Amino acid sequence: MLGEIEVVSLVREAITRGAHERVAELVDAYPLEVWFGMRPDEFQLVVAEASRSRAGRTGAVALFAPVFVASGIVAEPLSPEDSTGLERDLHVLAQAIATRMHGHAPEAWARVRGIGLVTDPVPRGVDPTRGLRAFALFQAGFTASLAGDLGEAMDLYAKAELCPVPKSLDFLGRHALVRHALIHALCGDRSVAERLERGLRADGRTDSWVEQEIDAETVLLRSLLRPADEAEQAFDAIAAVDATAVGEMWPFYLLGVFRLAFIAGDHRRMLGVIDWFDRANLVGSGGPGLPGSVLRSARAVEALLDGDARRARRALRGADKDLWDTGLLVAALSLVSGRTARAVRQLEELASGTARLRQAENLRVICLAMAARADGDEELALARLRGLAPHLDPYATAALALLAPELTEAASTRLEGWPRPAATDSGLKGLRVRPTLTDREFDMLKALARGMTREQTAEALFVTVNTVKTHQRSLYRKLNANDRATALVEAQRLGLL
Repeated sequence: MLGEIEVVSLVREAITRGAHERVAELVDAYPLEVWFGMRPDEFQLVVAEASRSRAGRTGAVALFAPVFVASGIVAEPLSPEDSTGLERDLHVLAQAIATRMHGHAPEAWARVRGIGLVTDPVPRGVDPTRGLRAFALFQAGFTASLAGDLGEAMDLYAKAELCPVPKSLDFLGRHALVRHALIHALCGDRSVAERLERGLRADGRTDSWVEQEIDAETVLLRSLLRPADEAEQAFDAIAAVDATAVGEMWPFYLLGVFRLAFIAGDHRRMLGVIDWFDRANLVGSGGPGLPGSVLRSARAVEALLDGDARRARRALRGADKDLWDTGLLVAALSLVSGRTARAVRQLEELASGTARLRQAENLRVICLAMAARADGDEELALARLRGLAPHLDPYATAALALLAPELTEAASTRLEGWPRPAATDSGLKGLRVRPTLTDREFDMLKALARGMTREQTAEALFVTVNTVKTHQRSLYRKLNANDRATALVEAQRLGLL
C-alpha cells in the first residue's frame, strides 16, 4: 500500500507527463490520500484533468467530480450489475456533499443517512474500505449537524472516532472528536466536551491541509470551555483564527463567538459579530437548516435583549421552525406577548429536541421557570430551576441574569449552589415578559390607575373589600411590586396600561 506522500508525488508526476489515465487510476485507488494530501484547489484541478480520461468517467473521479468541479461533470449511472455497494454509497455520498455545499443541508442529510457506510457497524481491526467508512461517517455527522439533527451528528462522530483508518488518515478520528466535543460545548453536556477535549492527542499529526481546520476548531472548542470570567479573552482567541480555516463550519463559529460575547455581557461585540457574519458571503445562509437560521436567531436574541419583540419577530421570519433554538425563541416571544399558557405548550413540545442536549435543556427549563413567574408562581419557578444548579453552564446563567434579573436574584438567594453572575454593564434592557392577568386582576389594575381606593373599587365591582385585597395581592405578585406606585410603573413598562 502506498502512503499519502507517495501517492501525491505519483499523481503530480503523472500530471506533469499529461498521463490522465494514470491520474484517474491513482485517484480511484487512493481517493482520500490524494484529496487530503493535496491543497483543495490543486485537487480540484486533478479531478478536472482526470475526468477527461476514459477511466475518469467512472470510479472515484466521477463520483467526487460533482463536489469539486463547478462545470458539473456527471458520473455515469451505476447499475446493480456493474457496481458494488461501496460504489453506490460513494455515489450518494458525493451527491450529498455537493448538495450540502450548495446550501441545502437537510436535503443532503436525507440522502446520506441511509447508506451502508453510515448505518453498518464499525468493523473491528482492519476496515477494508481503507478510511472511506470513517470519511463517510464524518461527512454524514457534519451534514446532520448543519441540518439541525445534533443527536444523530454526535452518534455519527462517535462512530467515526472508533473507525480504523490507514495511518496517513489518522486525522479523521481526531477531527470527528473535535466536532463531537464542539456540539457538547455549544449546547450539549459541558462535562462531556471537557472529557473529549482531554482525549485530543498531540501525536499522529499529518501534513494534510485539514490539520489547519482541526487547529482552528480546537481553538474554538477550548475557548468555549474557558471559565466565564475569561469570556473576553476566549472571544479574542477565536477572533484571531484564520478565516480561511472556517469554511462550512461558520455557523458554529458564529454560535461560539456570539455566546462568549453574551456571557461577557458585551452588547457592542454581540452586534459586531452578527454584522460581520451578515456581510460575509456564507454558504447556505439563505437556505434551510442551521446555516439559514443561525443569523436570524442571533438577531432575534439581540432584539429580545434590547426589549424589542417586534424586531425579534421580524428577524425570525424564514428561520427553520424544526430547530430547537428557533422553537425556544418562538416560545420566548409568546412569553413577551403575555401568552404564557401557549409558551408552556411550545416549550413542552421542544422537550424531545433538547433531551440529549444538556445546555439546550437548561435554556428550555429556564424559559418554563420564567413562564411560571410571569403567572405569579415564584415557588413553581424556583422548583423548576432547582434541578439545574449542578449542571448549569455559563451561557444559561448569563441568559437568566439578562432575561429575568429578578428571578436570578431569587434563585441566587434561595437555591443552594446557584451561581451569582458577575455584574456587567451590558446596556441591554432584558426580556420584557408580560404576565398573564385574569379579568379581575385587570379590573384591579384599571382601578389603581384611576386612583380608586379599595372601598371604591369594591363598590364599583359589586364585591367585598376582602375580595379586592385578594385580587390586588395577586396582581402585585405578578408585577413583582409591593405598592401601588411600583405596580403602575411596571404595568406601564410591560404595556399593560
